[in-house]
Amino acid sequence: MEFFLANETQLATFDASLARGIMSDSSRKSHRNLYTAIIMVALTFVLYSQTLKFDFVNWDDDVYLYENIRVQSPTIENIRWFFANPYYHAYIPLTMISHMIDFTLWGFNPSGHHLTSVILHSLNAFWVLVLSLQLFSIAKNGLEIRGLRKVLRREIDVGILFPSILAALLCVWHPLRAESVAWVSDRKDLLCAFFLFPVFIAYINYVAAKGKSDGRRWYLASLTFFVFACLSKSVAVTAPAVFLLMDYVLLNRLQGGETMKRLLTEKIPFFIVTGAVALVAAKITPDASSSDMFEVLTPMQRAFLPFYNSIFYLGKTFLPTNLSPMYPLANEGAMMVAFIMFATVSVFCLWLWKKGMKVPLLAWLCYVIMLAPSSSFSSTIIQTTADRYSYLPSVALFLLFGGSVGEAWERFSSNKTNQIAIACTALLVVGFLGFTNFRQQKIWMNSETLWGRAIDLYPSMPLPYNNFGLALQARGELGKAAEAYTRAIQLKPNYLEAHLNLGNIMFAKGNWDEAERLFRRAAELNPNQAEVYNNLGVVSITKGNTLEALRWFRKSIEVNPEYAQGYFNLAALYAKMGNNEASVEALKKAAHLGHYVARESLRREGISR
Repeated sequence: MEFFLANETQLATFDASLARGIMSDSSRKSHRNLYTAIIMVALTFVLYSQTLKFDFVNWDDDVYLYENIRVQSPTIENIRWFFANPYYHAYIPLTMISHMIDFTLWGFNPSGHHLTSVILHSLNAFWVLVLSLQLFSIAKNGLEIRGLRKVLRREIDVGILFPSILAALLCVWHPLRAESVAWVSDRKDLLCAFFLFPVFIAYINYVAAKGKSDGRRWYLASLTFFVFACLSKSVAVTAPAVFLLMDYVLLNRLQGGETMKRLLTEKIPFFIVTGAVALVAAKITPDASSSDMFEVLTPMQRAFLPFYNSIFYLGKTFLPTNLSPMYPLANEGAMMVAFIMFATVSVFCLWLWKKGMKVPLLAWLCYVIMLAPSSSFSSTIIQTTADRYSYLPSVALFLLFGGSVGEAWERFSSNKTNQIAIACTALLVVGFLGFTNFRQQKIWMNSETLWGRAIDLYPSMPLPYNNFGLALQARGELGKAAEAYTRAIQLKPNYLEAHLNLGNIMFAKGNWDEAERLFRRAAELNPNQAEVYNNLGVVSITKGNTLEALRWFRKSIEVNPEYAQGYFNLAALYAKMGNNEASVEALKKAAHLGHYVARESLRREGISR
């Protein structure tokens, strides 16, 4: 066999082909993170896409959406109102504006509202992946600036990419997330997370860029996103405390020569925002005497609730079974056991710290701190425990789990069989959680499936029966609805709303005396409920007692000057009495407050509002 030297043309061609191959391979690797992010976002969207067929539910969707005239009217005046006023015991102006945008685009079609929630959660998958890549890169390679372009286009080894993907998928596919995505009214958690994840990403880049021209830009980006997050849900106020933990444990700023005074000083703008939000939250928190939840809590339960919730969500994270839209309040014994478990986990994390493993304590503290606003009565809580409260706090747990799996992966770098076993196990876990999540979403299909599930799991809770009755009543099944309301009253004899709803059923059946009895009982339970007096007025006019009806309708707008239905019924009664001038004035007031029929009546009569 003879060997020949290649000529210069052949060598040039070979070198060019080799260079193109190398560049092509490098380009593919440099875009690997971007492709991964796109695939993850797409898969998350597909997982939750069934919710686009779901209906609204009678659990706050009425208050936030389909009975909210301000959300349905996208005016500058209403936008200003949301920034100037709390709504439904919460200061969430950006969340309410997002609902307003949805109504502008989709009206009363629930699919569009669900679409926004699915998109936000899918984008949050992207943010968690970027944050994971950033944190695991710091743990392995040290601190450096990692903007979006650098994170997504820089080649990152599998030992960082694999645990990042795992942590992100666990965060967004876990069954505990089903409630936040499938329930339109929980938009605030999705939107808050959408702004809060970039807060941490930008803050880490600010620390890496200190002393460089980019430092101020990253700081302002972090602060801006922080303001947006706080305007979406007040739970974001915990971010500065998390910053300090990251400074000490992960970013090693104190060990690097910086002082605690310096670390605190640079966070003053964040603390100012936190203080302002906390002040607003304190002002709008319902008085304990007016809250049914406070009435059933003992002092010990109030004190131990944060510890109980920390363990409750930890348990549901590892064993997501019997998830419900509502959970019964735990007794003092259960809370004491949870406190002991909380202390045990804390001591274990401290022991690991002393052994040189600092990350578990960092993750545990971040989890507890971010859960605190939803687990104490420092903010408004209608429920003591709910799946949605874990949306943000659980991220720390999944980052810890993903990082631990990543370490195991690296430890077996010389044993491909073990690495494949780890990858397959992780894939099975993620797949199982995704499947469970898919099933959990179906509970939120409509009000009947929602409250039917709650009743099946916890048949001693009164609220699910009341709301299940509302769903049945909307379908015209008055008999079954009455049974549900009656059961709710049996479980809670002072249940105001159940008395009102059962009274409405009795009135619809023509049993006016029983309806009046129930409404009068409701008035005793809460003398400041406008709907009670309105209903008593309707019963009175039906029984032919005009003067008594007039008194009740006036009473309804006296206790609530913005009760549109009271003004509308008062207008109808004035018209019946022949007082047209008073009738028109009351009709105008009802129309101004958003009463649709009143508006249409004025329009037909050619009367200006």
